Amino acid sequence: MIVRHDPGVLPSGYYCRPFGPWYCVTAERQGSAVRRLSPVEDRLGREGLVSRLFDDPWALCVRLARHQGLTIACAESCTGGLVSGQLTAVPGASRVCLGGVVAYDNRIKENLLGVRSDCLERHGAVSEECAAQMAAGVRGLFGASLAVSVTGIAGPGGAVPGKPVGTVCIGLSAEGGTVTQRFQFSGTRESIRRYSSETACAILISALIGRHDAVFFGHSAESAGQ
Repeated sequence: MIVRHDPGVLPSGYYCRPFGPWYCVTAERQGSAVRRLSPVEDRLGREGLVSRLFDDPWALCVRLARHQGLTIACAESCTGGLVSGQLTAVPGASRVCLGGVVAYDNRIKENLLGVRSDCLERHGAVSEECAAQMAAGVRGLFGASLAVSVTGIAGPGGAVPGKPVGTVCIGLSAEGGTVTQRFQFSGTRESIRRYSSETACAILISALIGRHDAVFFGHSAESAGQ
């Protein structure tokens, strides 16, 4: 289960707010838009990054992609378009966001995204294997630089042995390959879907800054398998 831990008292000029399972730490003082945040490293438990100019991580994600000339596509199941919706709410997103697929039904996962039927039979739709194929499939479909996928059980029903409500798998596909993470969120259906979409954004930012552990945000939780 993912639980937030208060990062403690931050130095003057810094503040934080929840974002997915992490805290987003922002600097008020002058400095570069994105830089290492050494003053609060120990308080957060891991190194963090700070954005002075982007209170909104969704806007940061779009801006980073624009600066690098990269494009993004999304494949969503349990989030039902929340990731695409938040990204395209950012002005200028048309230069970055190519499109998305809400693949709620397994037939859409297979026929449109190319998820193999044996993957669904063996591992199920809520699995890292399925998330990987969803991400790779939507990246190929749109010809995007990066693609993110989300598949999970938002509840209140749908739990199966080994996969309780709140189980969410997120995939990230790029030119170098595809990586996945499994998370266990808790809360209402609404909060699980929100945590999932925000975590997908954090993972995209991690890829855009060349890391795969969401270091832009102070970690307050461990993903499954770590």
